[in-house]
Amino acid sequence: MFLAISISLFALMACDTAIGRAIGGDGDGGEIEVPDTPEVGVVYTVSGELDSPAPDEDEWTFENPQGSIVQIRMVSAPGSPGIDTYLVLNGPNGQQVAMNDDFEGLHAGINIPLADSGQYTIVAKGYGNTTGLYELRLEFASLGGSLVEEGGGTISDMDPEGQSTSYGEIQVANQEDVWEISALSGDNLLIVLDGITYLDPTLTLLDPNGNQVAYNDDYVGRDSQVSYTVENDGVYLAVARGYGGHSVGDYYITITGNSDREALDGITENLERAEADLAAANELVVEANEMAAAAVVTELVEDAEVAEAQAAAELVEAEQAAFAAEEAERNSAQADVALNSAEQAEAEAEEALEELNEASDQLDEMVVQDIAQLDEIAAEADAG
Repeated sequence: MFLAISISLFALMACDTAIGRAIGGDGDGGEIEVPDTPEVGVVYTVSGELDSPAPDEDEWTFENPQGSIVQIRMVSAPGSPGIDTYLVLNGPNGQQVAMNDDFEGLHAGINIPLADSGQYTIVAKGYGNTTGLYELRLEFASLGGSLVEEGGGTISDMDPEGQSTSYGEIQVANQEDVWEISALSGDNLLIVLDGITYLDPTLTLLDPNGNQVAYNDDYVGRDSQVSYTVENDGVYLAVARGYGGHSVGDYYITITGNSDREALDGITENLERAEADLAAANELVVEANEMAAAAVVTELVEDAEVAEAQAAAELVEAEQAAFAAEEAERNSAQADVALNSAEQAEAEAEEALEELNEASDQLDEMVVQDIAQLDEIAAEADAG
């Protein structure tokens, strides 16, 4: 196999000078050398040859930074006969992440976001028994940005026949285009997704609540189509994707059977007006409730103030009663002391009276004895 080092630009792109180098032996592709931080818009190009006997394939590797979108093209070498190329991209774990045949005419191409960093392998080969010279072009379309480009939007206005046709393009792997379709209950929707070039499309229909209500792949050939009778008024979403998350290309989406958007807009306006009136009524109710609540609170505060005043007066009366009770208790204690003193004096008086009685009795006995002695003396005197 013949390998050559080349640096080129896409013919239809204005971008910086490419800096790339193929490293490897004859027959095995090699490494595409790019800087640690590749330059966005720069095309890194290597050349190779698909040898006879066919089939032949070359493996080229490159280091991918985390979170990039890469574009890979395999085209016929300048000045050589056209060849039908075929591409396969394998991830750092060796698993296939993308493949393509006939991206642009007979030339293969891959546009894909690569979230993981590491070494990726491009398998360059020909379709069937193809042989010949080729160029392999690698470009980093984005670094560290969004990995999925979004398309879609509101579908085009209906033509006089009630049909709406819009154009879209799935540019990178895993991209999804979301188209808004206004519909009323009872509408019979017919949605056709027609791949123009190389897109193998899938079609999903979501209701206004985000629930999937229809899905199709390959209704006619590779094109998709769904039919659905609308159950609820609202905006339905037709989601266009590339099959397997890898297929890319442009398409037309055609919708028939949906009501005029003006009708739905009128319903929406009436609904919005009703919602506004309801919101205003709710505000009035809230204000009335707040006023009523304020009146209740005021009444409760007044009652509380009256109760507080009554409680304060009762507290004063209770304090006065407590003071009087303490005074009465002190007087009672003093009376008890006086009573005890009186009782003690009474006891002492009774004891003194008893002593006087005893003394009186002794005197009486002495008087009686003295009288008796006098009587004896008188008797002796009389006798003598």
